[in-house]
Amino acid sequence: MDVLARMAYMERVIKETVRLFVVGPTTFRKATEDLDLGQCTLTKGSSVVINVMGVHRSEKYWPDPLKFDPDRSLPERFAKQEPYSYLPFSAGRRNCIGKRNPLVRKPFAKYIKNVVITHKNIFSGQ
Repeated sequence: MDVLARMAYMERVIKETVRLFVVGPTTFRKATEDLDLGQCTLTKGSSVVINVMGVHRSEKYWPDPLKFDPDRSLPERFAKQEPYSYLPFSAGRRNCIGKRNPLVRKPFAKYIKNVVITHKNIFSGQ
C-alpha cells in the first residue's frame, strides 16, 4: 500500500476514533441573543451545554453510530454529513486552537492508542 494512501486511511481512523471517544464530551457557550426553540426561549446570556458525545453517537446524524467505520470520513461521504455533527475540537471561531498543531499529534496518537487497546481488551475479555 502506498505511504500516502496509508496516511489518508490513518487520518480517517483518527477522525472516527475521536468521533466515538471524544476528548471533550461537552462544551459550553453563552447565548449571544434570545433564541426561540419552540417549546421554550433561550435568553441572551444563558449558559448552553453542548453534548458533543451525544451528537457523535446520535442515529439522527450517523447511521449505525456505535460502529467503528473510518470510511465515514471519505470526502464524498463527509460532504453529505450534517454541518456541526462532527465536533471533536468544537467548531466555529471558538474551536480548539491546537486542532491543526503538529505538537498535538504525538499525545493525540498516544490517546488513540490507549483508547483502542482499552476498547479491544474490554470487548475481547482480556
